[in-house]
Amino acid sequence: MLNTEDAIKELEKLKKSGANLLIPDIVLEGLSDWHKVVIEKIQLNPEPQPKGLDCYKDNQSSLLRLTGYALEKLAVSANVQWNLQFCGRTDDRSVRSYVAYRSVGGIRKPDGSIVWMSNTYDVDLDAEREEMIESYTEKARKANKNAAELKHYVHYCVNRDYNFRNKHKLKLCESGSRNRVIRKILNIKTGYSAEEMAHPFCTVRVIFQPDMKDPEVKRQLLAAAIQATTGIYGNIAQSAPPMLPAPFGDVIDIPANGGSYKVIEPEDNREPEEPMPPPEENDAPPRFEDLDATAQAESLSNLARQKDFPTELITKEEFKEGKRGITRPFDKMGDKARIQWWEYLNALEEAVEDDIPL
Repeated sequence: MLNTEDAIKELEKLKKSGANLLIPDIVLEGLSDWHKVVIEKIQLNPEPQPKGLDCYKDNQSSLLRLTGYALEKLAVSANVQWNLQFCGRTDDRSVRSYVAYRSVGGIRKPDGSIVWMSNTYDVDLDAEREEMIESYTEKARKANKNAAELKHYVHYCVNRDYNFRNKHKLKLCESGSRNRVIRKILNIKTGYSAEEMAHPFCTVRVIFQPDMKDPEVKRQLLAAAIQATTGIYGNIAQSAPPMLPAPFGDVIDIPANGGSYKVIEPEDNREPEEPMPPPEENDAPPRFEDLDATAQAESLSNLARQKDFPTELITKEEFKEGKRGITRPFDKMGDKARIQWWEYLNALEEAVEDDIPL
């Protein structure tokens, strides 16, 4: 944590070193001595997908774009807050192939107020189907496919992409709108060069840190803490339950003829409970590294289906070009390669449009 003067000098130093400064709408000049500036440095992986998780290469501009995974890391570092009351779908849900979602996020200023920003993302599958057909038809013609091959290729690719986006259209819209809000708040560019990605991303936020040695400050903070506690749980003296009278002892049955009395024991009509089975030992699932090659391959296939990651075999050239798939079956891979795929698929988030290479 730095004071205002040291923070401005540190930002100038980072700017000269080429760091990517993500400074929201915060004015550092004129802050009180009770405010401190926090500068966090986040080093993102400059390797594009599928090797890295933080960026992918845009085929049109050849620049590197940040994925939703990287944007969420920057948002957490900058303490971006979300107004969930105003986040949600904005379409009337009358058309099943169309979804629109709005996200509202904000960042707290030094005076305590929050600056809110909103953005909307929509998916129209009917319009996208026509674009898919044109795109894959043009791609097949460049590959000199005949009429039958072209028809089969276009039909397969369009149905594959359409079904995927139809299944995840709501999550795509939610993630897309969140990514737009994060970019808008932190002034993130749409693309970065490889040299820029190699430099760290720096976020700036201001926190309130009063002088705890001042007795007046300690008194006011203690009073505020007590008020906050009573505001949550209420006044303890007023909300205490009423005292019940003490019991008079056991209930007895006195006969009318003055004979001896007996204590009436309450009847227990409950059925005897079955004993709990003893806990099973070694209940924890085995680690992936402890499985054999066949079990590891099966676990990778199941995880790939959960993440909607295609397991069709592709060539190494297609893999380097960014096509999703595997270059050899999981059971034919080495132990180290299977472990790397297991870590990659576990870290893979739900795909959003900004995360899918074109």
